[in-house]
Amino acid sequence: MAQAFCERQYEAFWADPSSVPITWVGLLFSMIGLAVLAAEPPDSIQCQDKIKQQSLQLDLYREKIVQCLVAGEYTRSGPYVLETVINYVYIEFGIRADADKDTWFLLALEVNLAMRMGYHRDPSHFPGISPLQGEMRRRLWATVLMSDVLISSQMGLPRMIAENRCDTAEPRNLNDTDFDEETVELCPSRPETEHTAALGIIARRRMLMALGTILDLTAAVKPCSYAEVMRVDGILHDAFASIPPPLKTKPIAASVMDSPHIIMSRLFISHMFYKGQIILHRRFLYQKPPADGNDDPFTYSRTACLDASLGTLDIQHILDEETCPEGLLHTLRWRVSSIMNHQFLTATVILCSLLHQGKTLNREEEIITALRRSRAIWVRKCSGSIEAKKAAETVNIVLARAGEGHGWGISPRSHNANALMDGRVTGTHPNSNTDNHDTSAEPAIPDSMGLYECMSVFIRLSIMRTLG
Repeated sequence: MAQAFCERQYEAFWADPSSVPITWVGLLFSMIGLAVLAAEPPDSIQCQDKIKQQSLQLDLYREKIVQCLVAGEYTRSGPYVLETVINYVYIEFGIRADADKDTWFLLALEVNLAMRMGYHRDPSHFPGISPLQGEMRRRLWATVLMSDVLISSQMGLPRMIAENRCDTAEPRNLNDTDFDEETVELCPSRPETEHTAALGIIARRRMLMALGTILDLTAAVKPCSYAEVMRVDGILHDAFASIPPPLKTKPIAASVMDSPHIIMSRLFISHMFYKGQIILHRRFLYQKPPADGNDDPFTYSRTACLDASLGTLDIQHILDEETCPEGLLHTLRWRVSSIMNHQFLTATVILCSLLHQGKTLNREEEIITALRRSRAIWVRKCSGSIEAKKAAETVNIVLARAGEGHGWGISPRSHNANALMDGRVTGTHPNSNTDNHDTSAEPAIPDSMGLYECMSVFIRLSIMRTLG
């Protein structure tokens, strides 16, 4: 919401609480809930009571949000419903350390509400929508697009929004003070060299449009040619090149004078670029080279996937350092969500697999250094994340085979290995498609919830046999 407009609504609420819809009250609770989620957690061991109190507060606001949505008959849509649902989904998503299918079910509610309310069509089609409402609808739709692409890919499932069914335009690069409810016509966008409240949304939307195209290609049941893969790779690079100057990639050492929000936006955009490269190219990591000795046609894909995996773990390292107390991003540590951790986990597994199979493209030292650094991060997160524990176990075993001892308090054996030997571990999600290209390939790494379970068990058993 535009800040001034929001403040006027807030003042009107306290002047006459009964005059506002119950869904607006739900929106208010959701904003307070987000504030609690982002609040500084007590670091002292003696502050366990405060930590518990903070958790209880968040539980209370979550309950009140749901009560307001139900009382406001959210399925009938109406004012403030979508904004409240978006915030609620983010809260539910933010309190979970690992991927959770329940969040994906909530995403379906968010997407369908948005489409039922016409957010997928540009406001220019509806003369009755004011400039303020129209611009807010464009920003909200960009947020829905982001949720759909990122959460769906985390679940290993196709995205819900089809690109050919929506035409909502990109938001304009305007500050919230550039328009209000009295505005008759929006002013032109500010130059993209100027950072505004909308610039981050614009940049993310451009990357998301490319990511969505990649997800559509990799989720298709019909084969596609390698030429098509490279065409989509070009779309991803074009999107990355179109990022406005204030949000282009910049070394962290050269960013000390920038705001935490700008730094986090840059890292997240780079994160999305690496994510797209990994999803698009990882299937070609294990393609057999031509038997006739000709040039390997998939060299670019192998290199791109390896570079993206290493770049992803570089971002993990930066975030781990800068979200610590006194770090540049400490105030935004809550933005490091399970979606980012999911991609860190994917990159970790890819590098483990390449190192284990000896397909390091003559970059073994780079891979070992990245995995060693990542292992330390995963070990610290083990107590609060099942996925982190699996990653730490897998990296520990792979590095042990590469010449390093265990020494991290993580056992190389687990119930997962026994489960595989008993035939109880499942692999790829039934809706995940990993071989939708027209070249013969060995099984590649799937977009699925079963990826880490299957891959880590495979590496454990293989290495245990090797080590005797």
